[in-house]
Amino acid sequence: MDARKLGTVVVIVVAAIVVYFLNYRGAGAREYNDKIVNLQLETAKKIGALFSGFDVNRMERQHEEATTAIQNALSTLRAMEPYDGDSEFRDAAIAAFEFYDSVCQSEYFQMRDLVADGDATDEKIDTLKAIAADIQERESAIDARVHAAQAAFAKKHGFEVR
Repeated sequence: MDARKLGTVVVIVVAAIVVYFLNYRGAGAREYNDKIVNLQLETAKKIGALFSGFDVNRMERQHEEATTAIQNALSTLRAMEPYDGDSEFRDAAIAAFEFYDSVCQSEYFQMRDLVADGDATDEKIDTLKAIAADIQERESAIDARVHAAQAAFAKKHGFEVR
């Protein structure tokens, strides 16, 4: 093999190694990202079910499930080390779960108490709508922070958010 061909082979091998390590690095970051996202998705299902109807007995069971899921997610997130010194995404997710916990410990009970007697007056419906609007407004800022932190994390660590 002449020196030119050998040089070409060396360049190809070095390029392949570099690509492999860049993809490997991104894979670890992707797994870290996916762990956080999966916690969000699992918990969102529990929270969504919590406010999907107004049967008080069902709400109580689902409240317990949602609260447990939130506490488990918070424990998991708080135990996660920053990824390569980067904790912004994890910290934003923690703030989101703390918000969800706050809703389950406050607004949930307000809403439950409004529907407990089964009497859906216009006043109660307006109050429920106001509580829901307030939750959505506060949540949108938290969601924006999480999405921005996730996008920055993905960009910094070399992968695309799906």
